[in-house]
Amino acid sequence: MIETMVGKERFLCNGLLALFLLADLAYSFWQFAQLPLDGDLAWLVAPTPHYTPVLRDPLAVGLWSDPTPYASPNRFFAHWSVKAYFDHVPLWLQAFLDPISSLYAAAALAKTLIQAALIGLLAISAAPRLRGLSWLPAAALITPFFQTNGYYTIGIIDHAVSYVFFYALPMVLLLAYGLPWLRSWRRHGHFRLPGYQQVLLAALAVVIAFHGALGAPVLILANLGLVSWELGHRPKIRKALRRLPWPLIGWAVGLGLYSLFIGRYSTENPVDPPALMQRYGLLPQGLWQMLTEKLGLPVLIGGLVALYAAALCTGDARSTRRLFTFVLLLVLLYLLLLPLGGYRPYRPLIIRRDTFMPVTLALVFLYAHTALGLLNRRPRPRLFAGWVAGGPFFPLAHGPGKGRNECERRGLHQLAEADASPQRLPADCTVLSWSLIRRPEDSEYQARMLQRWGITKRGIRYFQE
Repeated sequence: MIETMVGKERFLCNGLLALFLLADLAYSFWQFAQLPLDGDLAWLVAPTPHYTPVLRDPLAVGLWSDPTPYASPNRFFAHWSVKAYFDHVPLWLQAFLDPISSLYAAAALAKTLIQAALIGLLAISAAPRLRGLSWLPAAALITPFFQTNGYYTIGIIDHAVSYVFFYALPMVLLLAYGLPWLRSWRRHGHFRLPGYQQVLLAALAVVIAFHGALGAPVLILANLGLVSWELGHRPKIRKALRRLPWPLIGWAVGLGLYSLFIGRYSTENPVDPPALMQRYGLLPQGLWQMLTEKLGLPVLIGGLVALYAAALCTGDARSTRRLFTFVLLLVLLYLLLLPLGGYRPYRPLIIRRDTFMPVTLALVFLYAHTALGLLNRRPRPRLFAGWVAGGPFFPLAHGPGKGRNECERRGLHQLAEADASPQRLPADCTVLSWSLIRRPEDSEYQARMLQRWGITKRGIRYFQE
């Protein structure tokens, strides 16, 4: 459809789509700014002694000489990024905002930027052509699936800003890693990467492998998927094998395996997890909960089924079937691998929106890619306009969530005006914590960070009752 438009029509279409995307991002920022801060933030930014070792040893090489476990040895870049961001950005924003507002604005800005990056990279990947603004229609189709207060079971951007750095940000890096491969395939029909790109991707692979819980396993699956895709499209396997950049693939897979091995030395691993077969028994329960808790995932899957059936009837059944089969096999493999390391006491059914995120992004990619393929083969401007016009109502399903951090803000304002320490706060809500703080000594690191952010003049501890 978009390819048939010229001149003013194309300009108008791109302008309206850009306006829609900017409006949705602005609304998302406003929604994010209404959310309270999570309980890990102060501990990560301070940091506590629990998180200090990982910041001193980015690649965990010290474990080879002293194999004493510590927290998150294979997640340096996640810890470093959240600390670096919240050490500086809230203070920069205080040129325009008061200290308390700057903290919430910094959290909302991080979420909005990461959401924009995910939408853009997914759209560029799903668009039929990698040129110009041809990705804008794909972005308009993808945007409604980023849920904040609606169908949060498929919430890609977590309410907890620290989780966004640990789960959504690595997905941005993985999509960026895959983009040169996609561009090469579409230009040449095989994977041919220039030397400088391979060097850049090798460096990016280091960051991905040591960034969050999902980076290493998805990096391994992605590279094995690239190999299988190349081999599946070549009748002469020997020729296909010669064309692949094996040093880069081996480097990325090796880094992923090394990261998974180092992760065994984390003190955050459960001490006595359920047996492996029990964890596989929990997997279907987690999937069922994802499907039945809210309508978001069933709507996405139902739309995919309808698009797949429509694509099979348009004369392009072979490529559609091949792409769906390839992506869904990778999804299945990922889900089958989850019980090996996805259990946590706070995630008792293995699958939750955070560990399900690679699957969600894969399904959204298929949705946008297939929908655009159909629209380009059978132009339906009214259908596309209806899709875009109906998009905003999907994330608004359960309202904007206004004022969800008002109680926490009141607590921070009380601390900002306090002279004596400790301060007693009402037990109406949490304040920079996952649970109510009952003892002043338990707020030590929150007090340090509130002073560093300029909210309090000195470290004022607090408790709630």
